[in-house]
Amino acid sequence: MSPTTASKPARPSSSAAASDALTAVQQPQHQLRYALAIHGGAGVINTSNSLWIGSAMEGLQAALDAGHAVLRAGGSAVDAAVASVVVMENDPHFNAGVGSVLTASGHHELEASLMSSSGNACGAVALIKRVANPIVLARHVMERTPHIFLSGPEAELFAVQQGMQLVDNASLTTQQRQEQWQRYAAEQRLPPADEIVQKIGPADAAAAAEAATGAVAPAADSSEQHCQTVGAVAIDSQGRLAAATSTGGRTNKWDGRIGDTPMIGAGELSRGVAATATVGRPCALRVVEQNRRICMLA
Repeated sequence: MSPTTASKPARPSSSAAASDALTAVQQPQHQLRYALAIHGGAGVINTSNSLWIGSAMEGLQAALDAGHAVLRAGGSAVDAAVASVVVMENDPHFNAGVGSVLTASGHHELEASLMSSSGNACGAVALIKRVANPIVLARHVMERTPHIFLSGPEAELFAVQQGMQLVDNASLTTQQRQEQWQRYAAEQRLPPADEIVQKIGPADAAAAAEAATGAVAPAADSSEQHCQTVGAVAIDSQGRLAAATSTGGRTNKWDGRIGDTPMIGAGELSRGVAATATVGRPCALRVVEQNRRICMLA
């Protein structure tokens, strides 16, 4: 990324502009070698809800300001990327941290990942239910363990050992997410459990698999606002790059499902010359190749 003048994203006035409302870039006015880019997720944006869009834009600006302040003070790219993502995790407009979507059982399972171009260091977490800022936990995994990926209760125990506070899973929920989950749960078409069990057997393996995966997500409600994974990429004054991503996953996903966000190289990629943070419907192999090509072309 090469520095340009700073600009504040304008509020959208059309469908195309609204899609851009959740993507923003801010770079310093002075010609220093640092820059920051963030996104608030891809999803359905109702252009008629100007109040929601305006509030989401304010959240994006706050995330940009937080990361930019770090870079302006001489902080690292990792510090800046994490600072921006933390702001979005704390903002209920975005599907990360507080305000994340709910699983099929009505719980939150969060995931995040972080990668630095310095030594290709990286860290990731998944199936997080009691940590409000999983991106911070992913950083602890990167910097304070010999591992790359931790998940579930053991990752939360590690969070406590690092001085992080556990929260009640319900505290991550908003009324909008509860109502959204209730609609999806009512409309989702799953065969009865006993029907699936009856079909399990060598002769009916294909039928059993079809029955077990027969859930069909309802069509998106155009009156709702749906945002997915949030992310940030930064380059600091030392030329170091970092990429950070965080998400609550997909609405009404199966409990235990892990998406591409915490997969190093899929949710993000940070090499010596480029960094990416991706969002959209997951297809891990496709996303990995996409990130690799971006970094090779930089």
